Amino acid sequence: MNEQRFLPYREPRPRISWPSRLKAEEHFTRAIHRKLNALSNAQLKIKSPSSTKKQRRTSQKTVKLLTIELNYLLRSTGLKIEDNPPPKVTKEESLLIRFDFEGRNSPLKETDLSPAYRQALQKHQYLRTFTHFLSPLYHHPPAQYNLDAVPFWQTMKRFESFRRAAPFIQRELAAVNFPPRQLQQLNYYDLNHLLLTASIHEKRHLIPSRRRENIKMFIACYEPEFVRVMRLLKYSDREILRHINLMKNGRLDETMDAHHKNNVKDSRNFANISDANAFSNMMITFVSPLHRSLHRPFQLKVDSSVAFMGGYDPLLQIRRDPERERRYQEQQALQNRPRPAKRSPLSFLISARRAQTYN
Repeated sequence: MNEQRFLPYREPRPRISWPSRLKAEEHFTRAIHRKLNALSNAQLKIKSPSSTKKQRRTSQKTVKLLTIELNYLLRSTGLKIEDNPPPKVTKEESLLIRFDFEGRNSPLKETDLSPAYRQALQKHQYLRTFTHFLSPLYHHPPAQYNLDAVPFWQTMKRFESFRRAAPFIQRELAAVNFPPRQLQQLNYYDLNHLLLTASIHEKRHLIPSRRRENIKMFIACYEPEFVRVMRLLKYSDREILRHINLMKNGRLDETMDAHHKNNVKDSRNFANISDANAFSNMMITFVSPLHRSLHRPFQLKVDSSVAFMGGYDPLLQIRRDPERERRYQEQQALQNRPRPAKRSPLSFLISARRAQTYN
């Protein structure tokens, strides 16, 4: 007679109601917030010149204990810490990624510019008014510069936005009559200054903000899920609508921020450094304490499938749908497709008159 095999008996897990889960989420969030504030105060005491040696030693112990506690608390939510971090990017590469993400230049100092570029600015008095630049007597100098000779351009041209801005950089180099044989001496800050000057002359931002584009893509793809999560967090319909209208314009409320899942300094993880600003590496989250807890005291790894993190509870997170994102990108590509310029009937008459004149 065959023996019957039985699985061991397991008691069914009790189903926890959402009010209970939300209460636990709020309690956990408050605990993280308090510990982060305590950690910040301890770090300030260490750096404060008025602190005594005894206070600094006590603060250092406090920082160590709070770091361990936050480590265990945050790991309990499923967040992970990378044990073998990749080599960090350089300062200039980090600034370049931020420039592409924010769409605006970082503050420049005169000492950051290379001596060759500073000499070119001083020699040719690079101070032109808008009236002179937009005058019909002004002719754009020809672009005779091969930017591939600039060492940092090899990194810069990996970003589509900077590749499109190459003619403007060449134009500005020609405007100051920069010696082509000294192109190898140009650094990132020189190229940044050239883009800033070109943007002023063009009266528009030459580098679009990847942050704005990613926020628009998020709300276009995941608006129903966003409404669901915000209602779970007890936001009113009026507040939710305000957030949605801001996101459709590529902006966020002061309580929210865009977060790089893989930190900007860890961009060596990607085969192409420009992927650091891709939509797949960005998510939207609340500033306090969620965004703060993801940055300090250590860099936490978030699941790549998360597009919105409204809380540590999985019900408050929105997961990515690659099919929706693909359809949105195809739709945007069709809208941004260049269209042939329409010719007015008058232009045909002028062309015919010219043909008769020359015949």
